[in-house]
Amino acid sequence: MEKLLFTGGTGFLGRNIKSLLDKTYGVTTIGIMDADMIKANFVSGVPELPEYYDVVLHAAGKAHIYPKTEAERQAFYDVNLIGTIHLCDALEKVGVPKAFIFISTLNVYGDEPGNMNTEDDRLLVGSSPYADSKIKAEKYLTEWCAKNGVILGILRPSLLAGKGAPGNLGAMINGIKTGAYLSIAGGKAKKSVLMVDDIAHLVPLVANKGGVYNVCDDHNPSFGELELLSPSS
Repeated sequence: MEKLLFTGGTGFLGRNIKSLLDKTYGVTTIGIMDADMIKANFVSGVPELPEYYDVVLHAAGKAHIYPKTEAERQAFYDVNLIGTIHLCDALEKVGVPKAFIFISTLNVYGDEPGNMNTEDDRLLVGSSPYADSKIKAEKYLTEWCAKNGVILGILRPSLLAGKGAPGNLGAMINGIKTGAYLSIAGGKAKKSVLMVDDIAHLVPLVANKGGVYNVCDDHNPSFGELELLSPSS
């Protein structure tokens, strides 16, 4: 069984897919949380890894806040870019993996919805510190993987749905629970969504093939549908 190193494996994504990944890989989680199997802070320095890993799934990152100060803006680059560089430095010490999968975001396309219909990197727009730090991390990984002969897979998921969803979906659900949510325009606007479990099914495919993918489910629900699916609707 191949070994997979999973950053962010105890967060929202990891909590939902680790048990699925365990069926295909020997999974080791790494990060700053108590539940992580290896404790490491990628921002503060290059961590020591105990062994070689065949596949790396890099999902750790900073998101879901709007920076109000320069320090808060810089934190996105510290976590999403510098943390990625330190991870790669650590991997070089134990042998680079066969494949590296990076969880990015559709936010790299900015606010133009038509840009999300293609994986054309010429359309990338760093319209926020979050998006810009992800773009810079993608570019670093593209060069690093090419230099080291590593298969690179970049996943740019749409809104992730699943148990304990954070971000906009989590805020929407909490708003409905507390009665603070206001439906606009009859809930007819649609949103691309990806069930978080689907990431687990994509990992072995992308690890073998590589490439850049915008990923969402084949049904784009309306906000009205999402409201009805909310636990407290």
